[in-house]
Amino acid sequence: MDILLVNPPSKYLRKDNIAPPLGLAYLAAALERNNISTEILDLNLYSDIATKFLQVLKKGEYDLVGFTSVTANSSTVLKLAEIAKKYHADVITVYGGFHATFDYVNILKHCPYIDFIILYEGENVLVELINALKYNRKLTLVSNIAYRGQDSNVRVNMHSSMSTRHLDELPLPARHLLSLDKYKTEGVMAGTILTSRGCPYSCIFCASANFCRHKIKYHSVHRVMSEIEILVNEYKVNEITFVDDTFTIDKRRVVKLCKEIRKEGFDISWGCNTRIDHMDRELVHEMVKSGYQAVFFGIESVTQKVLDAAKKGFTLNQAKKAIKLVAEAGIQPQLSFIIGLPKETKRSALNVLNFLRKVPWHVVSLHVITPYPGTEIFINRKRYGIRLLTTDWDLFDSTTPVAETEDMSVKEITYVLLKIYDELPRIKGVDRQNAESILSLMFKPTENP
Repeated sequence: MDILLVNPPSKYLRKDNIAPPLGLAYLAAALERNNISTEILDLNLYSDIATKFLQVLKKGEYDLVGFTSVTANSSTVLKLAEIAKKYHADVITVYGGFHATFDYVNILKHCPYIDFIILYEGENVLVELINALKYNRKLTLVSNIAYRGQDSNVRVNMHSSMSTRHLDELPLPARHLLSLDKYKTEGVMAGTILTSRGCPYSCIFCASANFCRHKIKYHSVHRVMSEIEILVNEYKVNEITFVDDTFTIDKRRVVKLCKEIRKEGFDISWGCNTRIDHMDRELVHEMVKSGYQAVFFGIESVTQKVLDAAKKGFTLNQAKKAIKLVAEAGIQPQLSFIIGLPKETKRSALNVLNFLRKVPWHVVSLHVITPYPGTEIFINRKRYGIRLLTTDWDLFDSTTPVAETEDMSVKEITYVLLKIYDELPRIKGVDRQNAESILSLMFKPTENP
């Protein structure tokens, strides 16, 4: 069978800030290891996505087309699946990822163009599904898939055994299918590496822990070093982002990796996402010596009772110390805030401005409360006093208000977001026209959702 894996365009990113679809590269590698012919199409790289998609379909004559997406571009997947089915009625369409996993019933009930949904991690499941289809095996034997039965009712096979126990069981991502040179930014060749998968924490606005059953598993340091070597030597990468949910959760492992990077003499700069309660002076010192330059912290609120309600698991004082610690070491802190979490008020949310006047920072990322499928605030909306304003997934882009709480109306959420957006350039001392250099907010929010 010939397989096409498709990454739909993202609303979150500017065209000059697109990362290669690493998840699809993992899937493709698993397929190639099983002698299944695979190609990857990243539609982020094209403007007329429908035309490009159809061109690729006509050229390849694929037996199966697989899609992944976040919530905000899930409708694009359904439209692309329709294009695929209308071009070739017998093509098999498969949809996976966070949104597909947590909204599979609605998708299968309302979109006849999607045949199968892969639930949770997909590498082993996709191989099993393709083999079942190829050799006409019973679908009931394929774990972690959802589909329509002959009676049109949704069927689901759920067994956690299809997940890998250790990430090193998976082959190296098939980066040779990604045309990495197309992702250069201002002449800089950047790369992404996943060193761990999953999250053990319980933040109520995030579906990551739910997706991985609150567990975390790792690539070995040896495996990570192999990927760094490939990126540096074969693809001439000089900047790397470690895209783990919490990169520094295992301090000893990170220290070992940093020492290996220095031992091999790799001249790279790198950044990561992590939690403020998994940083200390010794760790930061080792990281800096190996090229560490940027960190992304999800602070989310500057009010302790809001942090507690959101189950962040750290204190505001810890956040201040961690931010100052990395800044003093020459690291660029990138801070994220969510406006409108439970127990947040208009007044307390505006305290973000005072907080940003007192701590060092490089970039600020502003979001509004967005109850994504799979998150606790979506599943238990009533308990948290959250009212959804819409279920149009296109609007779930994290900057368009789609929900309000007992403590903040949609008008108050919008006002605070725009107020902070307006004040940040003054705090940072930059010209208003250059505000995008300190904001990862890619488009200005509208008044009405």
